[in-house]
Amino acid sequence: MAIRYILGRSGSGKSHRILQEIKQSLQDGGDDLLILLVPEQFTLQSERDLLQKLNLPGIMRVEVLSFTRLAQRVFSEAGGLTRTLLNEQGKNMVLRKMIDEVSRNLTIYKKAATGWFRTQIQ
Repeated sequence: MAIRYILGRSGSGKSHRILQEIKQSLQDGGDDLLILLVPEQFTLQSERDLLQKLNLPGIMRVEVLSFTRLAQRVFSEAGGLTRTLLNEQGKNMVLRKMIDEVSRNLTIYKKAATGWFRTQIQ
């Protein structure tokens, strides 16, 4: 898998060049998956641009991903999403245990620490 960076000023033809290279790669055939990495707010527009400007019947080998979706995909394939994260109740339990352990050493924040937990469980 190769990663290429195409850099340039606004209006210098970066997007046009990328779309033409994707079109050429699709026409050449092959089984390689092509990933177009774009900012979150441009995923839908980039997919539309692929379909409209390339005038191809389909883009089955092209995947438009945002950075968030790429991270989710990597984690799902590498097994990183198998960990169970703490929900709000679990976070409160951990914080309460920490407060209990250090409460006798607190001076200024002792009342605030015990009062905070009471507001969290209501």
